[in-house]
Amino acid sequence: LKTLEEPSKDTLLILVSEYSKNLLPTILSRCQIINFQPLPQKEIEKLLLEKGVESEKAKEISLISLGRPGRAIDFMDSQKLDDFKKNIKEAAALARSDFASRFQRAKEISQKDNLKEILATWLFYFRNLLLEKCSECSTLSVEHYVNVLKKIQETNSLISNTNVSARLALEILMLEL
Repeated sequence: LKTLEEPSKDTLLILVSEYSKNLLPTILSRCQIINFQPLPQKEIEKLLLEKGVESEKAKEISLISLGRPGRAIDFMDSQKLDDFKKNIKEAAALARSDFASRFQRAKEISQKDNLKEILATWLFYFRNLLLEKCSECSTLSVEHYVNVLKKIQETNSLISNTNVSARLALEILMLEL
């Protein structure tokens, strides 16, 4: 707070937060808030083409990057893209599996270093399912997917901002899938 109130000469502080609601009001009152919007898919695709990515792969990456150029560049690495696709398949399989399988997988995932990445991929998968259901006008399944998306976001927030047991948080999430 002292640094924000009385910065030294020629100081520029950049505070980046995914969850600005968790910041103290005294901090927020001393900040200029700038919201970053996702880039259009065509701009991401153009960027990738300029970097030498083949057309089909550029189109695929621009779709799954959700307007984030840094994420698109990460997906230029074939391993990252393969991991993403694997996480998508896993989300689809989990949604169809029984509770015992889901809890076993929650135990395994809770010990991984890339838990936030896995949850972000699940969010992408279920968001796309929700958009499909909206186009089909199936109110019951739309409500289900909205609840799943909320639960994934809540789980991600808990794991990121508290000392909650990742395994327990994931097991609660598995009940919603």
